[in-house]
Amino acid sequence: MQRIAISERPDWREKATEFGFRFHTMHGEPYWCEDAYYQLTLAQIEQLEDVTAELHQMCLQVVDKVVKDEALLTKFRIPKHTWDFVRDSWHQRQPSLYSRLVSPGMAKATPNYFRTTRIRPPRCMKRHFSSGYGWETS
Repeated sequence: MQRIAISERPDWREKATEFGFRFHTMHGEPYWCEDAYYQLTLAQIEQLEDVTAELHQMCLQVVDKVVKDEALLTKFRIPKHTWDFVRDSWHQRQPSLYSRLVSPGMAKATPNYFRTTRIRPPRCMKRHFSSGYGWETS
């Protein structure tokens, strides 16, 4: 994987806002940087797909264990009044989560707090899709 330095687009904050991504700057600092991109080989992409799929399956195994155990539901801070809803959703296999996985291989290029698995509810999907829509021609 190569990190390729580029000049940031002068209007990226305005474009991000236009496409619905309004938290592009937090506490006076950019939420993401526009001064580089990563170039991967096909083999690297395929490896990322494989390990991502494996990690996703591991996450699903954790969910399966948690929904069966009230102590774990409590430990994971799932509000008690939602337990039945969460269990029903899980047992019905409702597609209710997506995940953003960041490779530990990027450790030298990104701060530690980016090397995490973050699970978000579907309402965030609109924000992510709408903020990226149209950028491919920018």
